[in-house]
Amino acid sequence: MIIIATANNNENLNNIKINLDNSISLSQLLDRDDVRAFFHNASKESILASLVAIDGLDAYAITNASSLTVDNTMELQFDIYGRAPETAHTAAVSAGFVTITQGGGFNSKRVPIVSDTTRAGDVLTQDVANFFATTVDTLHNMRILINDVEAETTAVLHDGDAITLMSRKCGDKGACSVLLAITHTDGSVTRHAVLAGSRLKECLSRIVPGAVVMSIDGTSVPTNFYDAIVEGKLVDKDMQVTVNDNKKCTVHCCANDGSDPVDMILDEGSSVMDLLIEVQDKFENAEIYVFDVDGDLVPEAFADTILTNTLVVDGMNVTFSSLREMPVVHGYMNMEDESEEDEDDAEYAEYAGNEQVLEGPAEDTVGAVTVVLPGGFSTSQVAIRNNVTKLRDVVLSARILNMSAMNESQAQTLVYTVNDVESTLDDKLSIGDVIRMSARKAGDKGSALKVTVKLMDATEFRYDVEPGTRLEDFLMSKYPDSIVLGINGVRVDPEFYVPILDGFTLDRDTVLIVKASPKMTVHCYSGHVEPSLYCTSYKMNHDSTVQDLLKLVQKDFGNEDIRVTQIDLKDVPEDFMQVILAGTFITEQMVVTFNELNGAGKARKTL
Repeated sequence: MIIIATANNNENLNNIKINLDNSISLSQLLDRDDVRAFFHNASKESILASLVAIDGLDAYAITNASSLTVDNTMELQFDIYGRAPETAHTAAVSAGFVTITQGGGFNSKRVPIVSDTTRAGDVLTQDVANFFATTVDTLHNMRILINDVEAETTAVLHDGDAITLMSRKCGDKGACSVLLAITHTDGSVTRHAVLAGSRLKECLSRIVPGAVVMSIDGTSVPTNFYDAIVEGKLVDKDMQVTVNDNKKCTVHCCANDGSDPVDMILDEGSSVMDLLIEVQDKFENAEIYVFDVDGDLVPEAFADTILTNTLVVDGMNVTFSSLREMPVVHGYMNMEDESEEDEDDAEYAEYAGNEQVLEGPAEDTVGAVTVVLPGGFSTSQVAIRNNVTKLRDVVLSARILNMSAMNESQAQTLVYTVNDVESTLDDKLSIGDVIRMSARKAGDKGSALKVTVKLMDATEFRYDVEPGTRLEDFLMSKYPDSIVLGINGVRVDPEFYVPILDGFTLDRDTVLIVKASPKMTVHCYSGHVEPSLYCTSYKMNHDSTVQDLLKLVQKDFGNEDIRVTQIDLKDVPEDFMQVILAGTFITEQMVVTFNELNGAGKARKTL
């Protein structure tokens, strides 16, 4: 038996049962007299255009030749009432489909329509309600968006329209849906239904991963508190967000030697180290190095680690030591500058000696070698004189010692290979050589590496570690709530704390200065009577937020009008006040300024 069920625009369900002994094609079925009479002799094309499902599965891919068995159920959206049978459906060219999606969901249903005739309310049928596990009444009470534009149930549909259904209000059984409108870099706007209360960061990571938020509801997002805003902002109402989702990043490069600035365009996800390499290649100058990133000085001791783990962002400013080509020196040939005149040939001969230099770099020619620092994580290019400079001149230089955070005696204990061949410090280098620095292998009794941890209370602890262990992994296993203040006598710059910890590898004996207290000291200032007037300090848990601090201050001073005006001397914008306070975690020695602290200096139980 085949059951044909239709739902008209008045949501009346009608059906006919066809008894068959054998399978039949869809075309043959629609040619039967009893079926044609059921559809008031409508055209086969109009009936096919109304086909919704066969056995509960979307049937838009079904063809006339498709075979039906004796146990199929066909569902159609076909109006057999209220219209003259002859005009109920026109030619097949009027048929079309729309796609219906419920807000916040990922499943969609394709529904047939009569283009330019069917209205939005006509497709909100029982079949659609069953698909979304709801009722017809619920569907009709939802907000309707047609191609991201809000519309009424009377709106006329067209072939290819996208319909989004969104809850109008929050009920007792779940959260409502709100609309997130995203303006992209190319000027296009997309609209997405998300659950009210969703975090903006989570929504954007799903919709436009990697995009940078420029503004929220028309208010620019300050860079000083970017992470706190994006992390803490909730989409609790219809929201408009402008993002930069350009896959390319423009970095502004300047130099401290007076050379002209340039802009470099890199792929999204590139590191500052990638930028440095491109700049060195562009200017053919391996001596160029990074001086600062967005105004933050890059310490030489951790330069390669920081540059490798710091990703470029659009509009970043990077200062280099120079943006000039390497000057022409003894032994260099520049065939493009060679003149056809005799006097130029004579001058060329004075530098090159003879044309045999084309066969390879002449002795005393200036070029570069690549140094792979201990651990293999960081590299650096160093200028040498071909077949003159010795290995010790490179690896024991102040620059390489600073980058590897070791002294000369420590460096002399390492193993050196040149082009994967173990070498001595007195071996001469050639242009293009690759030098690798590595700690001597541990013996049979275990690792040769020791890590000394010096705590703030002057106590020291020593640990055996395997070569190549990441510093971050070591700290998580031994001191999970700690802060590293120094490595091998070099202060860890807070501006680059994360990339240093992510990239530093324990490949030799290491001394760490660690602050392991679970409490953070926060200094509170009042700006009411006198700007930056010191009042008191608090001890806060490491996972506390500035919002937690504000509540404590308001309670201690008995004044709910106290509010935060600055965090670490950075003004907190009113537009993002709450989200910044809730998303900014307490750090050691943080300075928080309040508008006023009535009763400053008042005794507190927590002090």
